[in-house]
Amino acid sequence: MSKSIRERKKSFAFMSTYDYSFGSTTSWKQIIWLLVMFLVGVVLANLLGLVLMFISQSFFEDYGSVIIYPVMFIPAMIYASAVSRGNSGFETVPPVPVDRNHFGRFHGAVLAIAVSILTIAMAYICDIFSVILPPMPEYLEQLLGDMLNGPLWLALLSVSVFAPFFEEWLCRGMILRSLLGKVHPALAIVLSALFFA
Repeated sequence: MSKSIRERKKSFAFMSTYDYSFGSTTSWKQIIWLLVMFLVGVVLANLLGLVLMFISQSFFEDYGSVIIYPVMFIPAMIYASAVSRGNSGFETVPPVPVDRNHFGRFHGAVLAIAVSILTIAMAYICDIFSVILPPMPEYLEQLLGDMLNGPLWLALLSVSVFAPFFEEWLCRGMILRSLLGKVHPALAIVLSALFFA
């Protein structure tokens, strides 16, 4: 008899296609190719943005970021999925599962609250440095302002859902996990942060 919904172990393995990719068997060549595929996605997304802008400026301003942002990651995701399927029979160390048992002594909600408080605190601390930075270029200020001109739900979807999901998948899920088996953890963190930048 199957377990009831309450008794089932809660898991976040909704991207199990990538369970074996970029683990202990991943080569430096595959990591570099992942970066290349991401850059290909960036070029494709920019070309799509130009086409959308040519078709309709107002449509591009309202819906462009929601359409273009995921496109940047599609080539990298296809490549990672292909590598994952190729590595599935050769992975010597299974990936660490992401489930509720891997938050340490704390529950996920406690960690989320702590991270939120630390993020707000860091925003105030970093505000000091904005005084010494040069003023923001006018085109960038206009671009950031345009993001708020469209529907609010689209801006929230793009910034609060798409950005964290895709960037964490690529930088933490793929890159960091592969580097942890190859270099010192501190170096792995720095390299994945540079990849993110």
